[in-house]
Parts: sequence; C-alpha cells; structure tokens
Amino acid sequence: MATNSRTGAPIQASERRGRVLAVHCLLNDIAEWGWPEAPKRRLVFRSDIPKLPRPLPRYLTPDLDRRLTQALQACSERLPADALLLQRATGLRIGELVDLELDCVHEIPGQGAWLKVPLGKLNTERMVPLDDETVALIDRIVAHRSPGRALPHPRTARPTDFLFTHHGRRLTVYQLRDVMTRVTRDAGLPHTTPHQLRHTYATALVNAGVSLQSLMTLLGHVSAEMSLRYGRLFDSTVRTEYERALTAAKAHLGTLPTEPPQPRRSRPASPVASASAPRSRARAPTPISANTAPTSAPIPATFPSWPPSAPTPKPWPVTPKPAAGPAKPNATADSSNASTRTSVRHRPDDPRATPPTRRRRLCRNHSRRRTRHFR
Repeated sequence: MATNSRTGAPIQASERRGRVLAVHCLLNDIAEWGWPEAPKRRLVFRSDIPKLPRPLPRYLTPDLDRRLTQALQACSERLPADALLLQRATGLRIGELVDLELDCVHEIPGQGAWLKVPLGKLNTERMVPLDDETVALIDRIVAHRSPGRALPHPRTARPTDFLFTHHGRRLTVYQLRDVMTRVTRDAGLPHTTPHQLRHTYATALVNAGVSLQSLMTLLGHVSAEMSLRYGRLFDSTVRTEYERALTAAKAHLGTLPTEPPQPRRSRPASPVASASAPRSRARAPTPISANTAPTSAPIPATFPSWPPSAPTPKPWPVTPKPAAGPAKPNATADSSNASTRTSVRHRPDDPRATPPTRRRRLCRNHSRRRTRHFR
C-alpha cells in the first residue's frame, strides 16, 4: 500500500482515488492525441477506482456545542473567536467565511436581514437569512476589525474591503484553525475543527424539522445527495414509523410477566412399572391354556411389517452348479466369473434380473454385430 512520503502513514482513500483518476485521465489523453506510447487497450477500469467511505457528519453534541460557545465568547482574541461564532450561526465553509466582504449584510424590507455568501468551493453564491443575534454579532465584528485600505480579491484581483482584517491583513484559514485548537485545549474539550461547526449547524436545522430542499439551499449544495448525508442523521419519518411499530408490538404482546417462570416439574413414575425395566415395543404373547379355547386370534409377539398386505417374495429355484471339468485352453477369468454370476437367477419382475455387467456385454455384442453387418 502506498504511504505518505513525509509521515510514512498509509495514504487515505481520497488520495488513492485521486491518483488512480489522474493516471486514467493521462492514458485517455495520450490515446486521444495519438501518441505511439499510448496503450492499445484500456488499462484502468471502474473496479480499480477506490470507493470513498461515507461516514456520517461529525456534529457536536448539544452539551459540547454549548461549552464551545462559552469558551469562544471568553476568548481574548475577539476577531477570530467572533469569526468562528459567525460560522456556527450561519453554517459557512471556512473559505467562504474569510472571503466575506464588509457589505455582506443586506436588509430587505419585509424579509429581514440576509447574508450574501461569496463564491466558494462550488463557485455558487447564495443568501442566508440572519436573526437579530447574528446581526448583532456582525456589528461587533465590524467594531473590532482594523480599518485599512482595500485588498486585492484572490479571485478577481479587484480591490475589496473584507470583513475580517487585522492590522491591514486578512484573517487566514490557518489562524482560525489555530485559535480553535487552543480554545478547545484550554477549555478541556476534545479536538474540534471549524468544519464541524458547519455540521452542527446543519444537524440543528434537521432536528428542527427543516426540509432537505431548504437545507440544500442554506448549505450551498448543488446536488441533493450532499444534503441527504444530514438527512440520515435524524429522519423524523423513520422515528415516527419506529414508534408506531413499537407501540403496535407492545399492544400485541401484552404486558410482560414480572415474576420469573416456575421450573417444570417432572412427571411421577407409575407404581406398576419398574424403574429399572427396559421399555420395549414388543408385546409378550398371551398364554393359552389347553382347556380353554381362544376367543380371538393370538396377539403376535412383534408388530407386523409395513405394508401389512405386501406378500413375501418366494425364492426362485437355484440351478445347481455344474461339475468342474477340464479347463479349456481359451478360458479366461472373465468367463468363469460370468458363469458364477449367471448361476444365480432372479425373478422376471426383479430389477436385478439383468446385472449391469451382463447389460454392458449385451450392448457390446450388439454393436459388434452391427459393425459386422455394415462391413
């Protein structure tokens, strides 16, 4: 198995998949370009591409989510801590979070405040609704940021006023991850990544009963399969069907007994039968006195064979074996064995009337006669 050149650990399935796909694309391209080194047949098949595992999203439990929120609120580095709190409140990707612009909040009459999420991982923009607490959090971020000149946008290179700037520089993804690691370590919490805040946001919406279509829009997914990962966590339909089936099963079974079952009692032995006498199906014949005539047929000593009406086959008369004479010069062991086997005859209706060896010999003689005829 391939290993990482720096750590020596086996590479992950996603990296193995990427390498196999890269080789597959290279072979297809050189075959399309007509290179002489291109293989004459296909070398990479679908079964050669490693399948990626599909684990459930790693969300934070409610207790761990509450403790992490309190630790971020007590952090001395206010700008990165507030950025992580905003990610938890909106479910943004960490790349989308650091690319937020200063005028990202839009007030729409009659519909409240909305957050404009810039182009991110899937090159799509979206609008996320905001509540009053999140709007107050963004106002606090604007108060703590360092004002300065506009910085070039990494995608378009146009001057842009970003929301998260500190001393004339933008907050980076590595700074946010470093702050998250130090906050969780100081608070005694397990290791947590910023992307788990996005999973926690989506899980909280699923628990609240939001539809998968709305969840897909809020998270910026381009396919429903990406949002269905969160639907496998807490499916209200599955829960309802489970509770209904469990209630019906309990009503069908009734109330379970609370007392343990009593042990089974053994049947007392009959005083007439002896414990040491063996039990047999044979019945002893009834003695008949010489002075008393029997009123019915005597009881047989054993049970009759089944079927009772089947007649006993009569033995077929055996032909006496002829006296041994002088051995013939051309006699063989096969002929002597054949005479021995044919000395015992069977009834015509017996399937053993024609032994297998005799049948084979007859077929062989018949084939020889046919061959002689054709000659």
